Amino acid sequence: MKKSKMIKILTVLMCFFMFSSSVVAEEIAANNDDQLSLLLNDINNEYGTNFHILSDSELEYYGIPKTIPQKLSSSELNDLEQYLRYIAEIKMPEFEKETQEALSIMKNVEENVVNKDGLVKNSIMSNNTIVARRAINYATAIAEAYTIKDFYGNTIWGSVVHAACSSNMYQPIWFLAPSPTVQHIDSGRTLLWTGEGDYFSYVNGTQIYLGSGTQHTELYIKSYI
Repeated sequence: MKKSKMIKILTVLMCFFMFSSSVVAEEIAANNDDQLSLLLNDINNEYGTNFHILSDSELEYYGIPKTIPQKLSSSELNDLEQYLRYIAEIKMPEFEKETQEALSIMKNVEENVVNKDGLVKNSIMSNNTIVARRAINYATAIAEAYTIKDFYGNTIWGSVVHAACSSNMYQPIWFLAPSPTVQHIDSGRTLLWTGEGDYFSYVNGTQIYLGSGTQHTELYIKSYI
């Protein structure tokens, strides 16, 4: 009887501590959000940026797991302010420049020898695909495609099967392009990967939206065969 009573008491205590820990975690998260929001608002007002903490719906949209933020000290907040100012002053203009370059290249792309499917007429498709990867700023561009032989027997890119953007979402700055596109250029010898997406910053358990942008890279066939 005493043993049964003791188990009940321990169960109640465990539930209490679990509830208390949950409440404390929620309070820390709320305090961090308040502090960060004030800081982000100040920076946005000064630089005209749109930095903000990702909402639950945005986390779900981007497929980002929700985490519990760590409590920030005064010195950490000061360091974070300097870091965010650096992003606003230096990195955001770089992102915009890169976006304009990518859009300009996309506009001027000409597909002469290769048709829309990336196939030379009367060509023979390979049985296996090649997965091409190349590092871009704060992410990795990925394209999977078949290969074919051109009129001279050279291996070139064939039909594209898949395009993706891979990124580590737990780094200070990261980039995500949900639906990148791939075009054939240079007579099929190169794939032009273009990703329209967003930049983020992971800070002590909090995901901060920085802004949108577009990146591009070229995947040369000889680098993958």
